[in-house]
Amino acid sequence: MPAPLRGSETAFRLATQPTPGTLPAGNWNIGHFYSESFEPGQALEQDPELGGVRHNAVDPTDPVPGLDAPSGTLSVPLDLNQIGHYLKSLLGDPVTTGVGPDYTHTFTSGKDVLPALALEFANGADLFKEIEYAVITQASFDLATEGGYRKIDLSTLPRRVYEETATQAGVPVAAPSRAKVPGKIGLARFNGTLAANLLGGSVNIANGAEGERYADDSAFFGSIDPGDPSFTAQPEIRVKKTLWASLKTLFDGVTPFAFEVEYQLSATSTLILTAPRCFAGIVVPAMDGPGMTSVTPDIRAAQDATNPMLTVVLKNQVASY
Repeated sequence: MPAPLRGSETAFRLATQPTPGTLPAGNWNIGHFYSESFEPGQALEQDPELGGVRHNAVDPTDPVPGLDAPSGTLSVPLDLNQIGHYLKSLLGDPVTTGVGPDYTHTFTSGKDVLPALALEFANGADLFKEIEYAVITQASFDLATEGGYRKIDLSTLPRRVYEETATQAGVPVAAPSRAKVPGKIGLARFNGTLAANLLGGSVNIANGAEGERYADDSAFFGSIDPGDPSFTAQPEIRVKKTLWASLKTLFDGVTPFAFEVEYQLSATSTLILTAPRCFAGIVVPAMDGPGMTSVTPDIRAAQDATNPMLTVVLKNQVASY
């Protein structure tokens, strides 16, 4: 008798979608997810016209469908082979170097073009949930050291959410091997120095994308345009009080420092997030005895004249995204 299935992670299909309203004809990929919450977001609005016979404030008027305002979130495993699809939509096309089976994909913030994704989720034997032209607007990484595997929470701005009775994805390309990052793996560095005892917290990347509406739009907004990118982090750090003096000098609100997060499965399977110019406000640790102390600085990255605000380097076995 086979072992029962446990957990909620399952597979879905995704592809880059160059043109709104036209699903990709091929090159769909297999992804995995823990949960999704995509909704069409069409509200009902009251018609301000009262009609031939005026109604008073008590009498109802017939509602009309409002404009579509789709939205959705997606929770996925931190899989170093799959994450490139989401980073591409969040930060723009990467620069890829190397030869198989080792490739390096470098993503940088501030791109003017953000590729959109088409997503398809099976919802039973003959019902499929379609998400068209979705741009990843934010990614949140959990820094906690825990059991199981790490995940990423993604916020998206889709153009359309609907259902079909047959798959629109066709036959996806062969999926790369899984490269899920265990919860116990993850490092943070300040100016290249490893942070002692990183207990938790989060890292958040956003691109400020918004849907632009124009006077001639009918049902959907015209385009999705990037805004000002942002990188914030709130790492929970536990250090010996004898070491706190050397670390606290960075958290004064005016001293710039480099902050880096790394996830490594092997020498050829890594993910490194680097924000070269960060600032953090003053933090004062709680006095809880002679041993260790915990702080959670509020870190924010800033752009400078020569470096991107954020660089993400992904090494894996995938040739392109």
